[in-house]
Amino acid sequence: MASVLAGLAAVCVWFPAEGVQVGSATMTFPTLSEVLATEKAEAEKDTTDSIKPLTEKELAAMREEALHGDKEYVKYLNSNPARVYLPAENYLDPLFAALDSAESRPVRVMHYGDSQIEMDRISSYIRENLQQEYGGMGVGLLPAVQTVPTITIYQSISPELQQFFPYGGAGASKRRGGEYGPMARCASLNGSATFSCRRTGSKDYPRAGKFSRVTVVAKGSVSATCSANGQSVTMKNVAGADNVLRILSAEFGDTLTNVTVRLNGNGLIYGIAADCTTGVTVDNVPMRGCSGTVFTAINEKELADYYSHFNVPLIILQYGGNAMPYLSSSKRISVFMNELRAQVERVKRVAPKSRILFVGPSDMSRKKAGEFHTYETLPEVVDSLRAMSLQCGIAFWDMYGAMGGHDSMVEWVNSGMAASDYVHFSNKGARKAAKLLYDNLMFIRDHRKKAERKVNKMQKAECRVQKDSAE
Repeated sequence: MASVLAGLAAVCVWFPAEGVQVGSATMTFPTLSEVLATEKAEAEKDTTDSIKPLTEKELAAMREEALHGDKEYVKYLNSNPARVYLPAENYLDPLFAALDSAESRPVRVMHYGDSQIEMDRISSYIRENLQQEYGGMGVGLLPAVQTVPTITIYQSISPELQQFFPYGGAGASKRRGGEYGPMARCASLNGSATFSCRRTGSKDYPRAGKFSRVTVVAKGSVSATCSANGQSVTMKNVAGADNVLRILSAEFGDTLTNVTVRLNGNGLIYGIAADCTTGVTVDNVPMRGCSGTVFTAINEKELADYYSHFNVPLIILQYGGNAMPYLSSSKRISVFMNELRAQVERVKRVAPKSRILFVGPSDMSRKKAGEFHTYETLPEVVDSLRAMSLQCGIAFWDMYGAMGGHDSMVEWVNSGMAASDYVHFSNKGARKAAKLLYDNLMFIRDHRKKAERKVNKMQKAECRVQKDSAE
């Protein structure tokens, strides 16, 4: 056999490339390189065919095995009082993937809450850090009429427009059909108005005070002209054909710190955003006095239009504090949980691609026998909020536990991190609370990615084993 192979190899080497003429026919013979290339291709084909790709179930099992082998992560999930509770360990993976792609497809985070997030205090820290890591700038969506100034932006509108809210008690002005928009508030435009905003002198959160795109979110026959840095631009409608919202936008090549928007027409102004076309934007939506039972009062299509148009992978719902004084029994707590469950299901329905994180109330104290102590039912409320969130298939963060639990608000007040009402954070305390939340989200992200890298190595090793077996 060796002699035959050697002879054939010699023929391959010495046989003329143009062939040998025999009568009217031409005899040819493959070259040695052609023979070896064919054998190599067949060998690779055989090996590839013998390797079965890993199924998604197998990959998921490998991923969880990698995570569960991480003692630090397992300890965090089981015992850290500041941990984020997840309905599934991969629940936030789509959020992290969206953030990784934010430079090519901008991302918007919605942060809804009560007066604890007024002045953009907690949202601003989350925004600044996300923008530093994933790109982006600007404060995001602002109401046409701002009742509580933010830390980084000063704004005004002339003339003053009438506002409508789905919350705020019997004295609040409401609209039929739930026309409130994504900020759960709107202003009525009949004629013209001039909106302006500019960066404040605050050195905190510098990215929020700069922007290159201005967007008006409205409904009805509304037009707008945007002026900045000596340029005047007619804003174009960029909403989809089936949108009920009118989304007017203008982009500037330069980075801006102030802008004037001239609004004209008849309709509703839901908000005016200052941001840019890449990276991350965080919209701060505070609702003073609201307990979170407001989303079922907002037009479903308007919410869905906003979330889908702006690519919103994360919606934060931070509520519970305003309800605490009335939640004096397990029965009342149960009724409140049912109301919140309906809100969560509404948000899930209008934002099916978004991940939702419910943030529970901070510790809250009231005076009893001359001393401030935690509300008696607060721990039960927090436990019920966690159970409700996980049953609805969303994430939950226990701010009460992260602060230190029972009577921790007293310590925060004494250290200057909370106000003397023993309910609201100071700017210093809001920054610390925001850092706790942000760090915990990023902790999960880092360990999920670490597990993914382990899975990739395990997958390559598995392929090598299968290849060796095939050979």
